[in-house]
Amino acid sequence: MSFFHPSRSRLDRWYHTGEVDEGLEQHVEACVKCSDEIERIAVDQVDVTSALTAVLEPEPGLEARMGSRIGEALLAKQDLQLMWQVLSSGVNTAKILLDQPHPDTGR
Repeated sequence: MSFFHPSRSRLDRWYHTGEVDEGLEQHVEACVKCSDEIERIAVDQVDVTSALTAVLEPEPGLEARMGSRIGEALLAKQDLQLMWQVLSSGVNTAKILLDQPHPDTGR
């Protein structure tokens, strides 16, 4: 057993990555302080996971609300496109009727 304890960051990295370090594994098995630190790291991980799950979990009914809002937005976009086509048809008709052919090309 070593007289020096590994740092918390080394223990954390070893715990989370699962890297093979026989010396560290033997030390953790023999050292109560380091094995307790590994247990605290594991508990911290559970706390972080549960906190993130609570914060990032969507509210109930979010999917249905978003679906209805997206549907409404698509209908509004279609209505605007239709109105634009109706309003611009007069301008396009006037261009066709009033457009004089170009003397050089005949168009």
